[in-house]
Amino acid sequence: MKRNSIITIVLLLFIGVIVIVDFNISRKRFYEDQIDPILLNINHGKYLGQLLYDYYIEFGEFPDDLEELDNMYFVTSDNNKTEFTEQGREFALIDPFSKDKEYYFFQPIFNKNTGKREAYVILSRGVDGHINNKLPDIIYLDDTIIINDYFDDKVFLNAEEVEFNYLNRFFAKKDYNLNPFKTTGGKLLEAQISDCIVLDQLLENMKEGISWKVACIKCDTANITLEQNEILYSNGENILRIRLKGKIPQPFDKDTVNFLGIMQDNVYQDGEVIMNHALVK
Repeated sequence: MKRNSIITIVLLLFIGVIVIVDFNISRKRFYEDQIDPILLNINHGKYLGQLLYDYYIEFGEFPDDLEELDNMYFVTSDNNKTEFTEQGREFALIDPFSKDKEYYFFQPIFNKNTGKREAYVILSRGVDGHINNKLPDIIYLDDTIIINDYFDDKVFLNAEEVEFNYLNRFFAKKDYNLNPFKTTGGKLLEAQISDCIVLDQLLENMKEGISWKVACIKCDTANITLEQNEILYSNGENILRIRLKGKIPQPFDKDTVNFLGIMQDNVYQDGEVIMNHALVK
């Protein structure tokens, strides 16, 4: 009897050690290898978000899936590597919670009127390694979509705000929502693409909390100047600093010109806003 008790205690201690070691390894991996790339993609948009908006500016809509984005920016051709490294590709496209280095879950959202893909949903599989949200096969901009999300509609997060829960490995039923336009009751809080507007309207919308990742701004050519390979547009009170993706077209042969580009963090400072990766439309 005593011997059985000793064996039981030893087994329990052994199991306890395994659980403690696994807990610590899982926790370290969670913060360093899994949550960090997700938060960088959400908070800064320099990786996956940047590629998506570059694609949008070039083709006028978002891709059908991330494989299309992968082929566009990362696949090698003629034995020559693209400008992106394999590490950069994995950081931008591969879900760190996937078991076999799979893409993030990506689903485009369509505009009913144009038929174009003008928004999207991106999800990470989360700690359990599976996509638990069941979304419709086709989603339109006016649809209500409910996403069961660990982040609970928070837009910007620090790693300290993301709680590691060891039991989620076994019982989790949520995903991580990487969509930069968080939802409340399923409704998108922010528009993803603006119709072409004037600078005054953009600034007024920003003050009211409406912002775009990609904006189209209508500018009077008479108020355009050049400064160090950038275009400065002034409406008399505020400045739009435009950094073009290609060469600056000179001269502008119309009274007005539209610039489509990525707004830099939707920040308005010292009377100036910045548009990156812009094209003349």
